[in-house]
Amino acid sequence: MSKILLVLYFFTTISCSNILAQRKVRVVEWQGDTKYSLVSRQYEKDETTTLVGKFNMNAKISYYPYNGKEFHYTDKKDKELLFDNPSWVQYKGYIPPRAFIAGYENEGSNNEKMIYVCQRNHEGVNVLCKLIEKTCLCPYNGLEYKYHEKFNVLIELPAIKFGIIETLNNPSFEFVDENSDNKN
Repeated sequence: MSKILLVLYFFTTISCSNILAQRKVRVVEWQGDTKYSLVSRQYEKDETTTLVGKFNMNAKISYYPYNGKEFHYTDKKDKELLFDNPSWVQYKGYIPPRAFIAGYENEGSNNEKMIYVCQRNHEGVNVLCKLIEKTCLCPYNGLEYKYHEKFNVLIELPAIKFGIIETLNNPSFEFVDENSDNKN
């Protein structure tokens, strides 16, 4: 079985002044459902909530869990890649240190909540999901499934970085070792 890189994709359809717009390319090996091997992020029109979900590269459709359902969006615009050296850790009842912050719900309000990336086995398939507070929300077959245990959380580890050279239509990656004097 060949290895697949999970590329955390972030939509750049609006300008965003917060820290999320300043992050870099992020790639991690994915061993789940290869149909949805990308995590996507898109901002709602009011720019206070980030939609975090999975992306079907062949169909160019993003799927987001929200309010008990799975929603899908098509977006033909160029995308921006993010991530350092991520890894998955088992959820143990709390958000782990260095958990990757994918966005915010109700940003700027008194009810602001951080959104993280999680993965859960659902009906025999590893599904990319979002984690808000202590709930892993998984989009699958038109519905949103809620889990409070037995899932993994995406974390960032320092050191190795990858970069994207071109857009989704023709992606190519270059390895960047920030600790090396010779940077090609």
